[in-house]
Amino acid sequence: MFVITRPIDFADELKRFRSERIATILEGTVPMVMDQEPRVVLHLVPKRALDQSIEVDLSILKREDQSLRPIHAHGWDALRYNFDGLISASSSDGTTSSYVQIFHNGCIEAVNTSLFRKHNDRLIVVSIAFEDELRKFVTASLPFLQKMTVEPPLYIMLSLLRVKAITWVLIVATTITKWFRLTETTCSCP
Repeated sequence: MFVITRPIDFADELKRFRSERIATILEGTVPMVMDQEPRVVLHLVPKRALDQSIEVDLSILKREDQSLRPIHAHGWDALRYNFDGLISASSSDGTTSSYVQIFHNGCIEAVNTSLFRKHNDRLIVVSIAFEDELRKFVTASLPFLQKMTVEPPLYIMLSLLRVKAITWVLIVATTITKWFRLTETTCSCP
């Protein structure tokens, strides 16, 4: 009997990490009770985190009372320890609309449900707000990674979960008419 082996490729590890996390989120076995069905999931994965078995010092974030704002959160909890590392959430009435998980290996996972809106039985996303919130989150995450001495390169993966059809809405204000023009694009996801 021959066993053929090959070195574990970083791309395979990256796919495996993302697949496992997405499955965990879809199963609802994350440490937060989430509201609404559609979800935005953003993963920030330092290459070093999957290259080798490392554990970053998360205590520096707790010591300095650092808090990473979850995506599109207007109020959120301080970072607290959980089994996977540190977590912070934006919750009301016992349900969570957004959370951020910082893993022991330096990976960051952000999950949000509040960027989606129902309008006339359609699921809509205001594209400018969507892009702005993701940009703010990634920009705010970089100092956290530096404090944990996590070095580049950094892989950023975006997933939209439980979304069959979205209407992307672009609202453009014109100074001449002072009216808003609505442009829509519908995106179907498998």
